[in-house]
Amino acid sequence: MNILLAVTGIPLPFSPRRLVIGANAHAELKAFIGERRPDIEIRGAKFTDVPAADLEWGDAYIGFKRPPSAADAAAASGMIGSMGSIR
Repeated sequence: MNILLAVTGIPLPFSPRRLVIGANAHAELKAFIGERRPDIEIRGAKFTDVPAADLEWGDAYIGFKRPPSAADAAAASGMIGSMGSIR
């Protein structure tokens, strides 16, 4: 149990352990984050090349555009996802 949770009864914010990066600069972002957070596993590719399996594997996605494989991942999991704000 987390010590903060035990003391205050307040859970910590969600902290992903597996990141998927969909960006042209995925290698640079992976290196930048990896140096600062070696406890996080990271996979990355250009957003058009991110496989659906990586989206299923990851806890969080970092990117400005939805990868084409996101529709495949949502269909496989039975979920309909949304990227961005819900109004």
